[in-house]
Amino acid sequence: MKAPNWIKCASETIAGGCLLLSLINCNGEITTTDNLKTLETEFADPSAEYRTAPLSVWNNKMTESEVERT
Repeated sequence: MKAPNWIKCASETIAGGCLLLSLINCNGEITTTDNLKTLETEFADPSAEYRTAPLSVWNNKMTESEVERT
């Protein structure tokens, strides 16, 4: 059963308001933790969470057929 349009609109408005309130500090200023300098720094030297990871580890002598299989 599809919800009436007004319910969807009301829930989106409430969710948006909650998001906006979470960004406003006690002084009424909008605060965010991201800025261009932070982005540039983290892009140049990403944390381990965002670094590449090995797809597999080869513990034995690899043959062409084994590489194809994996």
